[in-house]
Amino acid sequence: MDGVSTSDDIHLASAGGVWMSVVAGFGGLRDSGGEELSIDPHLPKDWESLTYRLTIHGSRLVVNVTHGEVSVHRLSGDPVTLKVKGELRTV
Repeated sequence: MDGVSTSDDIHLASAGGVWMSVVAGFGGLRDSGGEELSIDPHLPKDWESLTYRLTIHGSRLVVNVTHGEVSVHRLSGDPVTLKVKGELRTV
């Protein structure tokens, strides 16, 4: 093991890049320098849904995206305000 790959030869930086591509791309997650978090997803038509987890300022969130809805639930921590499809929500 070379320090950046797992024992199964999964390169950790590549896995992180894939996660960022899916969550920021299809999941629509945007962070404008830590001041405002927004979610405006664009799922491929063949995908039914996308679920991802985030930790923002110590609060753990789970985001579920479908073609008709975006739900955000706080798993732990203080309430977080973010924009979902242009509308402010506090979770």
